[in-house]
Amino acid sequence: MSLVAVNPTELPVTLSIGTRRAFDAGRAYHYRFVDEINMYVCDHQTTTNVAGEVMALQVGVDEQGTTWYVAQEGALVDGQGFVARQIVFRTTERFWEPGRHEWQLNANSSSTNRDNSNWGDTTFAFTEVPENVGLIPAATGLLQIADA
Repeated sequence: MSLVAVNPTELPVTLSIGTRRAFDAGRAYHYRFVDEINMYVCDHQTTTNVAGEVMALQVGVDEQGTTWYVAQEGALVDGQGFVARQIVFRTTERFWEPGRHEWQLNANSSSTNRDNSNWGDTTFAFTEVPENVGLIPAATGLLQIADA
């Protein structure tokens, strides 16, 4: 996948994503927008437990030209960059909007995987945005609204 240019739009500064069970158990993933790298970054280590890795959300385009919003595991580099190791989930939906969203799962996802070519099952996750959360204009490089 490659990054694409964007048209500015407003995005929430923070949001949370998880299954209903994850929210109920207090295990939803909480993301904050990081201006320096133009990505949403999760506030804790990923479930594959690779030292120093976090989840980050970014946009990509596949070989067929489909715009995907991808959740990637990787490492922050000095707060100025992100080095992705694998894409774990992807969606074509506006994940930053509150509600239920369908995500595809990388069937190869593991602590050693670097193969993003095998997309299998889907899951539904919910996005929650805090009430009265700040909004920011999307920075170039983060989002291209697929259906705008």
